[in-house]
Amino acid sequence: MSFWKRKQTKQQTPPADTGQVQPAKKVTRRSPPVPLEVKLLALEALQTGLTIKEVAGIIGVSGVTLSNWRKQYNDKGLGGLYRRTGSKAVRKACTQLEQRILAHRTEHPEHGVRRIRDELRREAVTGPGGSTEAEGGEPVRPVGGTGLPCA
Repeated sequence: MSFWKRKQTKQQTPPADTGQVQPAKKVTRRSPPVPLEVKLLALEALQTGLTIKEVAGIIGVSGVTLSNWRKQYNDKGLGGLYRRTGSKAVRKACTQLEQRILAHRTEHPEHGVRRIRDELRREAVTGPGGSTEAEGGEPVRPVGGTGLPCA
């Protein structure tokens, strides 16, 4: 199965010496996200007796990453293995949006997903009072394409 094999990188030959000082290239390596199912399979393999080095070689991650997954799983359970958004501001906005959706859902259980989305967008444009103007008399416009921070 090609998924489990680690990709080999080609070694590049350095450029010819021109006598000039070359600035060092800053390379930030970020591997693609690992699916939750693969993390769970890796933890299961560790429980069956495989070593961290063996499992890390099969999956293609470092042993430190596997240790971090194990620690997160032991501390927080399955929720510790989920991916989280990068910034606290985005998490806060998504949490607030989720609270607004849940409040709307409990207030109007007959509304479907699209209607809730449309009403929350409308509320974001007009404001909670229903006015289409801001305090200075200027119209309120949504931020971004949807008017909702996490949509």
